[in-house]
Amino acid sequence: MCALNVVKGMILKMKKKIILFAIYIFAIVCLLSNEITINNERTITLASKIEDSTYVPKGYSLVFNDEFNGNTLNNKNWSLNSWQCSGNNLPCEEPTVSNGSVNFTTYFDENGILHRPYALQSACNPQNKAGYNCVLPTASNNGSQPVFWAFKQGYAEIRMKTDYGQEWAAWWLKGNTLINDRVQKNWAAEVDMMEACAWSGCEKYDADGVTTGGIHLWKAPWNNDTPTTHANKSGMTPSSIGNNQWTIFGFLWTENRMTWLINGQEMGHIDLSSLSNEWNESMTVGTNAFSDPMFVMLNGGASLNGNGNGLDQTKFPKTTSVDYIRIYQHPGDKFYQAPSPSSKLKDGTVGEEYYEKIPDGCIAKTLPAGLTQKNNIIKGVPTSVSTTTIDFDCSSTFQQGESHSAQSTITINDKKNMNVSQNNQSDNNPSEVVSVPSTSLYGSIMIIILGIICIIVSIVVTRKLTRSNSK
Repeated sequence: MCALNVVKGMILKMKKKIILFAIYIFAIVCLLSNEITINNERTITLASKIEDSTYVPKGYSLVFNDEFNGNTLNNKNWSLNSWQCSGNNLPCEEPTVSNGSVNFTTYFDENGILHRPYALQSACNPQNKAGYNCVLPTASNNGSQPVFWAFKQGYAEIRMKTDYGQEWAAWWLKGNTLINDRVQKNWAAEVDMMEACAWSGCEKYDADGVTTGGIHLWKAPWNNDTPTTHANKSGMTPSSIGNNQWTIFGFLWTENRMTWLINGQEMGHIDLSSLSNEWNESMTVGTNAFSDPMFVMLNGGASLNGNGNGLDQTKFPKTTSVDYIRIYQHPGDKFYQAPSPSSKLKDGTVGEEYYEKIPDGCIAKTLPAGLTQKNNIIKGVPTSVSTTTIDFDCSSTFQQGESHSAQSTITINDKKNMNVSQNNQSDNNPSEVVSVPSTSLYGSIMIIILGIICIIVSIVVTRKLTRSNSK
């Protein structure tokens, strides 16, 4: 009998240890898990935060990024510009998106004709390719272009690799956009944040992996895209980089200074306040154009040499790839983005109230029967089943009377079919995954609360088991 009691006591102690071990495992899983399940019905997956590079200045926060995921360009971020092709009557090819990067390729076809890639820009342009919708600038705007997005001061970063030598890869900013707070409407600033050095007169012409950077100032009126006045200044000493090596180019733009960086190392800077002393008197009136908002342009893989005559075709194709573009800003810097509704608005049901909020400044040209728009709200009671493609005209306070077009769809379902669809969805998909940015307040609070609960439960149960064991 005594031996039996001893065995029972040992089993009880082992049970308590197993339970205690399980509780600690539960606490660790609670703290480390990135999924939160509520009532076994809905799972909220916390989207992983973009990992900032180590070169982002302290105090700067991400305001825009394009990681070039998927297999198509985001036409709400970019339009296509054919300036690299049209001047020489060459065929232009759309950049491809694959393996998490956008790729610009230059190649010769079987007939020896050089094919160049379109450039990307975050604004409309006169050679805008079909499918990248926006209202083009008018002649009275002196070449001004309505923007998709632009910024004024901040830290810009790009991760790029290119085949240097006779390639012309560049990442640059351009001013004279349709933004209300620009101070110079007749002067356009250009900033080359990174430019592959592949032209006669460059310090290391035609050498592998040479990049440079600098600023230009252009004077309107424009005549066949040629300004009447131009000045430039180098901002970065030409620097050698290995061919096809992933490299991080950074550009820090503050009120009084522009700084060029490669892999976090400063390669040069320009004191903007000194420009009025360095440039001639006729140019100084335009120097404050460098405090105007600017949009981004990106080109790569385009040979410098005109129509390709004299190039060694055996060295082609050549490709420039960009992994990401990110813009970080400090409080007080400005970022501008044109409003655009989601490509798919909320579904509705015949005979039931519909309510959907869209960005300010967007006006729907057509809507499903029974729906109307007031300010930035689409509402009403749908009267018939339909899937409607809606054309929007979108403008915003930073654009001067210009707008861009956007498209969305709304699906109106029959109530009976809607119920069947919901039941089937419930049977086949018991859990719904909802993306929540990891930086959101909701996600952070949920993680903190669960972590605290796990720790408290572990401590309380541990104490009870310890006391029970001591008895």
